[in-house]
Amino acid sequence: MRTVEECFWQESMSSCARSVERKGRAMVERKVRRGEKMSEIKLKPCHIGGRINGGNSAYKRNESDFYPTPPEVTQALLNFLKIDKTKVIWEPACGEGHMVNVMKDYGYDVIATDIKTGTDYLSSISVMCDWIITNPPFRLSEDFIKKSIEMHKPFALLLKSQYFHAARRLSLFNQFKPQFILPLTWRPDFLFKTRGKGSPCMDMIWVVWGEETSEKTLYIPLKKPNMEQEGRQ
Repeated sequence: MRTVEECFWQESMSSCARSVERKGRAMVERKVRRGEKMSEIKLKPCHIGGRINGGNSAYKRNESDFYPTPPEVTQALLNFLKIDKTKVIWEPACGEGHMVNVMKDYGYDVIATDIKTGTDYLSSISVMCDWIITNPPFRLSEDFIKKSIEMHKPFALLLKSQYFHAARRLSLFNQFKPQFILPLTWRPDFLFKTRGKGSPCMDMIWVVWGEETSEKTLYIPLKKPNMEQEGRQ
């Protein structure tokens, strides 16, 4: 329940920066049509993409890549997996407990650990659990995948949608194929605790692995849950 680090500030430039810059250009054109001189038009950092790449950003990259996971992201995964309520879930990068709270609301027993509270998942031994579910720090995603494979438990990690769109990750994918790739059909707002309602620009996926490598990987888009109307499973 954290992350999205590089996603916000560099890798999302390809989609978000273009959108922001288009809005900036449109604003300039409107002002010119109204007779304002270019030299008199003041541009804010967000009009030139600064808010995306980290320069003069209103939202600086958080310490330890901590970006709380919006509750509907966890809810969508749990609605799909329908894990038996007798199972214990380990959330090894729990941050302030945003994902843990949703899991508990669903009736699961949850083991919550985090490097900030003294438990480094990457150097820890396995705990008594049945599932591992987390949103890892983006820069450590590959390490989290490899560590989770070693745990011999089914696990689900929240990753950016383009995560496996890289040649260097092909061997990782083939080495231990996931059971499911579950794209979110909306863009989660990982800054919801900071700015309220914003304009999120990162496409995300849940990737779910079993205890053993899967013969085939199913691609199933997830519907955004209605947090107010949809009851707990």
